[in-house]
Amino acid sequence: MNGLDDLPVADTASAQFFKVLYLKEVRERERERQDRDKLETVYIEQILASRGVLTARGIFEHILNIIHIELKLPGKFNATTTCYYLQNHIEDLSGTPLQYTKGFLDAIHSCRFDAKSIVPLYSELSSSIHGAPWSGPGVSINVQILSGGANGASACLLLKIADMLKLPLAAK
Repeated sequence: MNGLDDLPVADTASAQFFKVLYLKEVRERERERQDRDKLETVYIEQILASRGVLTARGIFEHILNIIHIELKLPGKFNATTTCYYLQNHIEDLSGTPLQYTKGFLDAIHSCRFDAKSIVPLYSELSSSIHGAPWSGPGVSINVQILSGGANGASACLLLKIADMLKLPLAAK
């Protein structure tokens, strides 16, 4: 038996009826397969996009967003605005009990990072590193292209933030 036409049927009308049902079911299954393929493509794109977000800029923006929430800063989150706030109020925030704000300030001090460089660091990350690809199982940060290189205060700060956020890190 090679197909519907080879099946024994009582009459031609019945054969035609079953053939139409069969073809209808085949088309429906094909549509379902196409829908699954489209959905799978969307999922893959979302996964790749989420990996791309975890660049150095993404890590920095993530900690800035957490700090914005912890400090209950007014308005909608804006990374640059939060950077300016931190840069201008760094002394007022010393001794804060807020977990991530304290961790950020501790990282700034332990890395000997100039607090007046928070805004320039964000600008540098936005222009130089934005869109850096995900690499391996950890967050990829190309610290070589930061001012000061791999041993600079900017790299130190970003690596400490990644550690504080418990992100697996694959520093280049």
